[in-house]
Amino acid sequence: MLTARLEDKTVVNAKEFESLPAQTSVFCMDCHVPVHYVKEGNKIAYFKTSGKGDSVHKEGCAFARPLSFTESVGKVM
Repeated sequence: MLTARLEDKTVVNAKEFESLPAQTSVFCMDCHVPVHYVKEGNKIAYFKTSGKGDSVHKEGCAFARPLSFTESVGKVM
């Protein structure tokens, strides 16, 4: 994912996140689990869960699996 939330609920994209202090906590925008910043060489930076402990998307999270049209509409209502 290219965007996430900080502890204060501010939305930040991965490019902006590069300039923040290294210990800044960041969370999934939908299910609010901790995510990690990833920057690999010249590739576009992004956020992802570790897949372990608390850093696993919750069931129903839009980033955990493709959602049906009805589920997608429910996220924005």
